[in-house]
Amino acid sequence: MNPTRSHGRSPGAVNEADRNLVEPVIIVHDESSHLGEYAMEFDTFIGIDPAYSGKCGYAVIRGRMLLVHGTFKPSRSLPLEEKVDTFLERIEKELQRFLTPTTALAVEYPQPWNTNASRKGVLIHLGYVCGRVYEWAKTRVGQVMLITPSQWKGQVPKGVTIRWAKREYGLDGGTDHEADATGIADFLAKLLRSSVDG
Repeated sequence: MNPTRSHGRSPGAVNEADRNLVEPVIIVHDESSHLGEYAMEFDTFIGIDPAYSGKCGYAVIRGRMLLVHGTFKPSRSLPLEEKVDTFLERIEKELQRFLTPTTALAVEYPQPWNTNASRKGVLIHLGYVCGRVYEWAKTRVGQVMLITPSQWKGQVPKGVTIRWAKREYGLDGGTDHEADATGIADFLAKLLRSSVDG
């Protein structure tokens, strides 16, 4: 696809009241003790939106351009471990040119909205997927972050995020996972840039 230029706000910007309740971003892989100094080195940002079923969306941003996006849809018959193995093999090939020390990557990780038994099972599976992606990424890019949905978009529904990604980045025909991954990458880029500017 041709890269498309973005201007404007992230999807979370439409709900500033929720943004005020957001907890600090968790930095889980940072070889520098000063985020601002380290952030200056990044020029590429990857967002990954995982799902407990193994379906994962991904997006790559560089210089306010959406370069690559996609959704991995594994075979339902595969065990979860093999679904994640296959996803990581795929993005290793597709994103190889972006896996450098000047790339920062963010993974959306689960947030326990309720405590019923079925939801706990989903969160366990999703936590496993996120952990596998983190372990894969931390040896391939300069920095990895885990970000909750409330951190990057507050209570904004998926429909709003999809329309935002289409309007701001030209995402056309992408899945909701790709729209979320774009929003995650956009949030990460703005976060690191703000740490340098302020």
